[in-house]
Amino acid sequence: MRKHVITAEADLVVPSDSAVGESHPADANAKPESKFCRTFDLDNARRNQSKKFPAAHQQQALGKLRAWFQSAARAPAAGAIVALPTGGGKTFTAVRFLCHGPLSQGYKVVWLAHTHHLLEQAYESFAPTDLNKASEIGVEVGLIAEPKSALTMRVVSGTLGHFQPHMIQGSDDVIIVTLQTLTRAWENRKLLRGLRDFFTAAGEKLFVVFDEAHHAPAAGYRALSPTCESIIPRCSCSV
Repeated sequence: MRKHVITAEADLVVPSDSAVGESHPADANAKPESKFCRTFDLDNARRNQSKKFPAAHQQQALGKLRAWFQSAARAPAAGAIVALPTGGGKTFTAVRFLCHGPLSQGYKVVWLAHTHHLLEQAYESFAPTDLNKASEIGVEVGLIAEPKSALTMRVVSGTLGHFQPHMIQGSDDVIIVTLQTLTRAWENRKLLRGLRDFFTAAGEKLFVVFDEAHHAPAAGYRALSPTCESIIPRCSCSV
């Protein structure tokens, strides 16, 4: 399986281990909110493409990401770090790159973060759930190139309203999940089937995003890296 990894780094502040955890754990039987799993008709989305224009520093980062991705395509596994100042638009930059690049080329994406707030922020960045806002500013998924005609995204975590790991489908294109949830699912056979289906369907085209990479020095976060490497073989988890 060919894998590519991008990590997003904010600043040099190293959080305490307590920052690496999930909030508001959900009942395993709780029903998820439908808004946290959407399938987009990309033909319609292309008629409402994002109207946002990247700032100069974002354009520079996007150019470097595109160049890296073209060279990394020949490697079995490769990684890169996006380092922008706080408020510099790391999430937007990563999402714009994914839509123009990997998702347009048939890759599946695993977006990893350490809190449910970051999961939802990333999810909203692909396309606002508020239809009025989406109509006003457009949607990033509208930038995904033809011939891809549909895109399914799912938010997965232990947070109330999010989907549980066993609900992941092989047909999903983007799963936005906490690393803790991914690890727990891999250690629990009952939760594993959906993940296996997803990774099998990805084949040699899997792209992994580590959000907020500056959390990596925290012991709790680092302890999860070996597990992540076993879940996604040859995946570089270092930053």
